[in-house]
Amino acid sequence: MRELIHKLANNYFINFEKKNIHGLSEMFDDNISLFDPVVQNVVGKKNVLKVNKDMFDTHDEIKFTMKEIFVDASKMTAIGEVEFFLGKTKINVVDIIKFNKDMKIISINAYLDT
Repeated sequence: MRELIHKLANNYFINFEKKNIHGLSEMFDDNISLFDPVVQNVVGKKNVLKVNKDMFDTHDEIKFTMKEIFVDASKMTAIGEVEFFLGKTKINVVDIIKFNKDMKIISINAYLDT
């Protein structure tokens, strides 16, 4: 289970970096929730995808430098630590990603340090 959660979390970051809305949509549960200090709380697949698409449309390039993905399989949770670049702006990010039994993402809590 640990390896699967790690792989899925890594795929989330890959899809995000590639601005792959379809790939993200496939990964998200219909009732996903997103917390981010910029957008606050967003609930529902359609709404989370809109937030992502708005970010993708606003920035020409999104790039990650993956530092680490930690997994707690008993809690179906991955914690990804990344350096996140929006254009030339560097942001240190920790994403806490929770999965349901169907291995869909049910929540993402993003903590940023610019």
